[in-house]
Amino acid sequence: MHDQAEYLKPFVIPENQRLLVGPTSGIVNLPTYLDWSGHANYDLDRPRRVVDLYRTVINEAASPTDLYSYLDNAVLKRL
Repeated sequence: MHDQAEYLKPFVIPENQRLLVGPTSGIVNLPTYLDWSGHANYDLDRPRRVVDLYRTVINEAASPTDLYSYLDNAVLKRL
């Protein structure tokens, strides 16, 4: 019998939210290890795409550096 914890995906959290200084406008292109959907370009001037980007990065981040690079603390608080 397998322990359920074996199937849980590990999650990444920032050490300090003030380090979240990612872009707040323009086009963001995520690397394929974060978004392999074929739609990895996010226009941060379109509110729905901001939500999509944040959801993707939070779910797929491999390290805190991913969070720091693509998320912004003020934007995250607004969402």
